[in-house]
Amino acid sequence: MKKFALLLVTAIMVLSCGNRKSGLLFDVREMDFVGKAKTTVQGTVVDAEWPLSITDIAFCDSFLVVNTEEKTAQLYVYSDDFELLGRFGFIGRAKNEFLSSAHMIGGQTFKDADGNTLIPLFDYNHGIKVMNLQESVKNHNTTIVAENRYTDSRIIYVFKDGDDGYGAISSKCSFLFLDDDINHVFEDYLFNDFNGSVYVYPHYAVMHDTAQVKEIWLFDKSDKNYSENVVGGMYKHPKRNLVVKPLLDMDYILFFDLDNDTTFAVHQSGSRSLKDGVPPLVVKEVPLANGDSEMVAEMVPHFGHFAFAESFFMVLYYATDFDVSKPDDGGKDSCELMFFDWDGNFLKSVELDHLVSNISYDESKKVLYAVESWSRILSFDLSSVL
Repeated sequence: MKKFALLLVTAIMVLSCGNRKSGLLFDVREMDFVGKAKTTVQGTVVDAEWPLSITDIAFCDSFLVVNTEEKTAQLYVYSDDFELLGRFGFIGRAKNEFLSSAHMIGGQTFKDADGNTLIPLFDYNHGIKVMNLQESVKNHNTTIVAENRYTDSRIIYVFKDGDDGYGAISSKCSFLFLDDDINHVFEDYLFNDFNGSVYVYPHYAVMHDTAQVKEIWLFDKSDKNYSENVVGGMYKHPKRNLVVKPLLDMDYILFFDLDNDTTFAVHQSGSRSLKDGVPPLVVKEVPLANGDSEMVAEMVPHFGHFAFAESFFMVLYYATDFDVSKPDDGGKDSCELMFFDWDGNFLKSVELDHLVSNISYDESKKVLYAVESWSRILSFDLSSVL
């Protein structure tokens, strides 16, 4: 018996292409950066007491912070030799607890006047709480030092009268903090039209408290051909108000330099542009262990997760066809790691010998940490590469 299933392959971020004819309202720099890896870096499994369902990691100040979907503690903190120091971010109603979730936001951390690391955590639909990492480890208890309870500029739904009452026509999501201030926010608006009566282009805004102070539009509003082609994660320079967004479905990286009021993109020369749209799904028949088969619609992601140092960043890339052994299910077992400086210049790339997702970088040891299969963490020594 044949089933039809949609296989959602883990995707990561990349950015848009080709100058004004691409439909972007800012400059695009064409360059060649795909498939340039000449070296393979071997990963080593880090042996530690990891939680299940790892969703994110962040290495900061000799601590490795692991975010998880566990229903109790959602943050596990480890020393740099991977001793478990404590579990934090418990679900509950106390001031230092979270009503539904305690998610890290784009790997962002701040410093307070005493040099402690502050981690903003998103409690879905309930606002932001900021955890003092060192004090939490010292006191063996989640230490919250600030919070922001307004959520109307975080993730919301806009409703419109329709024939059958109210229906959601758009959503707004994804944000980062500017100037180490949870009240100063850069937001990614992704609007989706559900009933054909309203169309709003993806755009970005800078908010201070509840007031919008700047708006950045991506496309000429006279053309609707670009709608949902700009999906991807957002990341910020550790000190500057510079936001980078690699696109999931195409070979673009967007740069929002808010300190200098400059927006641009880099694009793999000759690859699909935003005007071309995202690549179509590839449908193929995949055999199952029981002898049956299923038809799978597969989307190969382009850019993925991101890690950074002060002078450069690195981003995972999945659309390279490396000549390596493939698992029986036809999937990939390696990926490319690309290096760029913060001005958008391509520096180099390497192949990682495992297919990994979330990454974080220990700049002092030149070690990259990466999540594999949501349940274990690998280390990659980049000292010979950088």
